[in-house]
Amino acid sequence: MDFEPQTVMTKEGIQLRIDGTLYFRIVEPSKAMYSVVNLYAKVVEDARICLRDNFINLTFEQAIRDYGTISDKVTRDLEKRLTKDCGLQVTRVEIQHIEFPKHLEAETKQRAQNEQKQRF
Repeated sequence: MDFEPQTVMTKEGIQLRIDGTLYFRIVEPSKAMYSVVNLYAKVVEDARICLRDNFINLTFEQAIRDYGTISDKVTRDLEKRLTKDCGLQVTRVEIQHIEFPKHLEAETKQRAQNEQKQRF
């Protein structure tokens, strides 16, 4: 399931727009059917909460550099919430795109080019 772009804040207060995909399966159908009124809304809301909770503890550099690790942590956090509450097993959360303020875009591209030059 794709989730719509969401604005999250880093530790320094930089706003990022994040979008991604959530993969899950229903492991307890009775919980999925009867424990929540709207399963889709519950999954989307919990995914947003987990993203916000994870990004607020990161610096801008960490958010850009470690989004694979962040995806793993969000997957674990969401798994805990949704398995207990809704009978779902979250298999993976993929952060597809991170959009950041334009004034940081040029700086980030320049830094990436410098790092690439240093490697070769």
